[in-house]
Amino acid sequence: MKYLTLIRHASAENAGSGVGDEDRNLTDQGVQDARRLGTFLLQAFPLPQTVYTSVALRARRTVEELLREVPRDVPLPDTEVETDLYLADADEIWDFAYSGFLESDELWICAHDPGITEAVERLSGSRIERVTAGGVIRIAFEDLLPHGRNGSLCFFDIPENHRR
Repeated sequence: MKYLTLIRHASAENAGSGVGDEDRNLTDQGVQDARRLGTFLLQAFPLPQTVYTSVALRARRTVEELLREVPRDVPLPDTEVETDLYLADADEIWDFAYSGFLESDELWICAHDPGITEAVERLSGSRIERVTAGGVIRIAFEDLLPHGRNGSLCFFDIPENHRR
């Protein structure tokens, strides 16, 4: 069985103020949300073997915060920063997942919307209206097929469920 966890980056600063879109950082709320979800994910599921993240600062920071609570004696997963995940569509996201699955059973991809929302429907057939910032989706693949349309949605969560 192969597991793909799709993550939409956590809440980021608004565009503008002379900061380019790729350089937008997480808000304080985005940092807190990513830390809480990271703690939950690390308790609920195995640590991924590989993480692909968009080159955008907000995506890279989301991954950093999600993995913040990994014990120091546990090796961190291989994390690859990918330019092609910046604003990637569902097909491009699947291309990364498929190639990652050739060497990993547990894979995370942190990217942007609408690509993440579209990927959920394309890969699992499950319709989610819109994956909000910081949303996490886990899709299981019993057989790895090149088109990737045979996954089963097994988990969906949003940051609001973990706020105190």
